[in-house]
Amino acid sequence: MPRSALTARQERFVEEYLKDYDTSAAYRRAGYSGPPKYSAWRMLTSPLVRAAIDRVQRADARDLEVDAERVIAEYAAIAFASIGDILAADPDGRLRIDVTNADRSRLPALAKFDLVEYRTRTAAGPRRVRRLTIRLLSKLDALDALARRLGLFGGRRQPAAAESPAGPLHCLPPPDQLIVRPMEARRRRFVAEYLRSANAAQSYARAGYSGAHGSARNAWRLLREPDVDAAISAGRRHLAERCAVSAARVLSEYARIAFATLDDYLDVRPDGTACLNLAKSPRDRLAALSEIVVEAYIDDVPAGTSPIRSAQLTLASKQRALDALARHLGLFGGPESLVGHAEDLRTARLRANMDRGRQPRDPDKV
Repeated sequence: MPRSALTARQERFVEEYLKDYDTSAAYRRAGYSGPPKYSAWRMLTSPLVRAAIDRVQRADARDLEVDAERVIAEYAAIAFASIGDILAADPDGRLRIDVTNADRSRLPALAKFDLVEYRTRTAAGPRRVRRLTIRLLSKLDALDALARRLGLFGGRRQPAAAESPAGPLHCLPPPDQLIVRPMEARRRRFVAEYLRSANAAQSYARAGYSGAHGSARNAWRLLREPDVDAAISAGRRHLAERCAVSAARVLSEYARIAFATLDDYLDVRPDGTACLNLAKSPRDRLAALSEIVVEAYIDDVPAGTSPIRSAQLTLASKQRALDALARHLGLFGGPESLVGHAEDLRTARLRANMDRGRQPRDPDKV
């Protein structure tokens, strides 16, 4: 059998592995016998099997039109969303849904939107009540992902537009035309593919470099070349600009969450009671809310009486936002401030192993 072809059971292993990414289960379902613990791992790391898995994943990604720009744009939609995008407050305290001026690109950040009307009995008689629930997806998870991409947690930071040797961000050419100094066609293709997928080994193969064996190691060596590294950095800045993501904007959103207080949304009466007053809160203050549940009377209410029957507000985690800002500023001290996140630590270990001439176990997971 030629060494370039998979056996029937290997093809079956690839098919089963891509169903749930369970190596041992795929090994058994493919018809192999014996303990799967080590044999399955050896099968997964076989260059031919690995190449077959990469081919299927690349085809699936292209069919779904998944690329770095689309993923970053979706993160940005969640990270910079605000309940104020769809909720407006009238001066009399009534809340209404207003999407006429909303940025539709932010609507994917909605995790729950529920509007219910019901009747209840009060001292003044039957009343109609509207219950509104709005919950956003985790803004902090999205902000953390963007911050790591921008190197805000102690990694290598991208220079600001004014510091960029390539000039302002909007002057940068598309990624496939980024050339810091003369580069061969395959290197330019590698840069373009890496900016699209952030997968070194796959980008190495798509760029036209031959040899499945050792492709991951050779790809990471290519990433360390000064001209390739500079072109990738410039491409990332250009991509962030197209998605309206910048370090200043990410840090500003962290600050809105970190320094928000419930006093931003409440009015405290002289008798010590409090009532909801979102009319005094601009949109940037509402950005710190992760959930709001409000019950309001639909019928007319007496003058001077709030139509809000009950309200429940939930702020995004102030502690997580403060932790992120502290990591960026290096306030925690020690080695952690230089790394800041577990993914950065894994990347640092990988690069250290490459410096010592070791081949990483699975660099595509970084």
